[in-house]
Amino acid sequence: MPFVQIDNQSHSWAEFKADWAAQCDRFAEDIDDYATATLPVLEKLVINPEPKAGVFSLKSDSQFLNVCQVNTAAIPGYDGPVLRVRNLTVAPLHDFGDISDNDYGQVLIKTLVGVMEISDEGDLKADHVKFHLRSPIERSFFQALGVGLDNADVYKDVRMAGAWLYITK
Repeated sequence: MPFVQIDNQSHSWAEFKADWAAQCDRFAEDIDDYATATLPVLEKLVINPEPKAGVFSLKSDSQFLNVCQVNTAAIPGYDGPVLRVRNLTVAPLHDFGDISDNDYGQVLIKTLVGVMEISDEGDLKADHVKFHLRSPIERSFFQALGVGLDNADVYKDVRMAGAWLYITK
């Protein structure tokens, strides 16, 4: 499952929106009523791209499993740019469907792996990653994962604070 940028070049917003509309239809839901606080913000970023920001999704075959905003910024207290992941939104299939905890966990892990990969190169390169978690299950999952990563000495620092997972390479 690749973590892809939705950029109107290789993966378009129209392709993404059509997939999520079809997913909504499976549950008699309307895409125009789904994630109304998030999708317009992300669409605007796809239409008017910024050099240090993008919209990304974990993709499985023709389905987009989630979507999020990724950007780098200079944040006080850090010695370089910080890559921030915000507006993480799960696909209607995961939101309305009966998806196992294991499948959902795999989506979260693969999203984190994708984020760490894009933090290694290009305009989004950063030694510090802040991952905003929106649901209690995400916070619990990443709290446990963060402890494991920190104990394994994979990164310099891995910790949770509030609804944020902080990773320093």
